[in-house]
Amino acid sequence: MTHEIYLIALLVIPALIIYIFGVNAVYLFFSLLIGYLLTNLLPGNVNKLVNLFNSSNFVDVSQTYDSKLIILYLPVVLTFIFMVKSVHGIHKVTNLIASICFIVLAVFLTLPLIKTNQVSFLLNNNFFHQLIANKPVIIIIDCLIILVFLLLERFKHKKTNSKKHHH
Repeated sequence: MTHEIYLIALLVIPALIIYIFGVNAVYLFFSLLIGYLLTNLLPGNVNKLVNLFNSSNFVDVSQTYDSKLIILYLPVVLTFIFMVKSVHGIHKVTNLIASICFIVLAVFLTLPLIKTNQVSFLLNNNFFHQLIANKPVIIIIDCLIILVFLLLERFKHKKTNSKKHHH
């Protein structure tokens, strides 16, 4: 039962944080993809890049996995900071769906970068094994949902802009 609690917490806590701060999860989703691209386009230079920004030398990032995690989540953290309070009202509730899509993708992209003993609670979970087995389908569904939200954003802005012109 404790494995299920960890899995639920892994999905619910980030969604609540995104909800509370009113961050648009669609932008977080795309930021995560940018981070993923950077980690894959800079495989030999990830450590150099991270240590370049780490001029203070308080943290020695010598592990490739740690460096990749930093590069993966740097765009997400920056987007989170800049997009606080970007979602208001009823849109905060519907943003929870996009948040779950972001979190699921984050889990899938983070797992290969984490040591197995740190995520053993997930590896012992049958539900999680089902998620991993259906990873391609889940990622496709995630992307389609995010694209729908992106389209809805466009129509939402058109609707609000057209109201402004009539007054």
